[in-house]
Amino acid sequence: MRATARACEGSTIDWRGTCYHGIGWGAAERDPDGALSTCASFGEYADNCRHGVANELKRSDPQRAVAVCESLQKSETRQRCLDFVTR
Repeated sequence: MRATARACEGSTIDWRGTCYHGIGWGAAERDPDGALSTCASFGEYADNCRHGVANELKRSDPQRAVAVCESLQKSETRQRCLDFVTR
């Protein structure tokens, strides 16, 4: 995840949040707990990363996906996350 995070830093500001979202989603396929732990180190993009984790959890643990979404700090990101995992 660290190498990919460096790539996200090199992306344009418009795409940076999407990049971190993808990191979270991809990492959660293998290790959701590890992904959430690493997301915490992404500063202002931590919510984007956790949103990706929640999207992956939708398939295997929908209740946990909702809990992850509800923990997001940014209200717009939280709502988008909840909209996705609850449909």
